[in-house]
Amino acid sequence: MTFVGKVLVVVQVVFSVCFMAFAGAVFMAQSNWKDKHDKLADKSAQQQTQLNTELKELKATNDLLVKSENAANTKVDTLTAQVSGLTQEVTDLKTDLKEEQDANISEQAVAARYTKEAEFRGDEASSQRKRNETLLDARGELVAMVQKLEDEKFTREKELAKLIEKHTVVLLEKKAYETIIAANGLSTDPRDYLDKKSPPPVVQGLVLTTRRGKRSGSEFIKISLGSDDGLLEGHDLYVYRDKEGKYLGKITIIHTDPDEAVGMLVTNARNGSIQRGDNVKTKL
Repeated sequence: MTFVGKVLVVVQVVFSVCFMAFAGAVFMAQSNWKDKHDKLADKSAQQQTQLNTELKELKATNDLLVKSENAANTKVDTLTAQVSGLTQEVTDLKTDLKEEQDANISEQAVAARYTKEAEFRGDEASSQRKRNETLLDARGELVAMVQKLEDEKFTREKELAKLIEKHTVVLLEKKAYETIIAANGLSTDPRDYLDKKSPPPVVQGLVLTTRRGKRSGSEFIKISLGSDDGLLEGHDLYVYRDKEGKYLGKITIIHTDPDEAVGMLVTNARNGSIQRGDNVKTKL
């Protein structure tokens, strides 16, 4: 072999070693990128689930505050109308009482004068006295009724003051929740969440069977949780092996029965072989 041939052989060997090193570096970079992508995808799914749960709780609290505010406003209006009616009724009763008192005094004077003027009007005077007694009894009843109405009015005014105070607290709480929602960059309009899917409830069950589709090649997992447990189509659940504490993958529910459901394994979230008896739950 000539010197040039030897040089070419050495150059070829050097280039082969360099190519192998470059191929190894590319393979390692690709593997590290895929692991980071899977971890970021899992973290994003967990944060989205937590955000959906917080949104549901905030919406429920906001709806409850709105209902409480409406009920308080209605009761305040009702009590205000009742207090106004009672005030008018007390005024009318006082007017009637004054008229009865004036009439009673006038009738007493007439009766006394007729008694002095003529004995033969004694029967009429006696009748007048009976009427006076009746009027006095009626006056006593009216005074008692007025007192009762005034006591009831005082009680209603205290209830109204408490409702107004409670209404003010409800408004402050509502304002605080709206501030919290806005601080998290979320909309305070309930209509913006009408088309949002509610997050799955916190439940835990077992894998019953696994099956792979013949045409699609997708893996289907049947679990021991169903619609009676609050699961809906589209909910995501996580599978892990309890003894080892190993995360195996994520499934998306595609069909529900009252006590069972079928989920499809998310391919890019798979981390092992899923078997009968593995654990499944809505949160890792």
